[in-house]
Amino acid sequence: MLKDIDNPASSNVTIAAVHELNAEGEMVWNIYIINLKEVLIDGVLVMSKGYGEIDGEKRNTSTLRHFIDKIEPGNFSKIEPLPDDLLGFYNEYFLTYYIGAVLYDKKFVIEPYSINDKNTIYIEVIGQNGIIYS
Repeated sequence: MLKDIDNPASSNVTIAAVHELNAEGEMVWNIYIINLKEVLIDGVLVMSKGYGEIDGEKRNTSTLRHFIDKIEPGNFSKIEPLPDDLLGFYNEYFLTYYIGAVLYDKKFVIEPYSINDKNTIYIEVIGQNGIIYS
């Protein structure tokens, strides 16, 4: 029965980490979802969680869920800020979204300490330096 389920591959929808000023004037890493497709994506659900070790003890963050109604083609939306104390964790983002009536999904896992200024490139769609994950 599983062979009868159509599970189309997700492409051209990605996430990025951008180091920028928050409302309080502090530099923070914000996570964005970017729609690089030529079509609208809607019903976007993002589940995020972190996991790793602190002082040899395994730790997990709460699972957060974010809903974004729609993201226009070639546009982006902020998901959440990522606190500095979680940069040493694996940070996982699981996206689901619709194009028409078809459901797509994709999981991104950000490696510990990979979010840093030396790994940034210019992200044209956002207009700032950041790190793109695919």
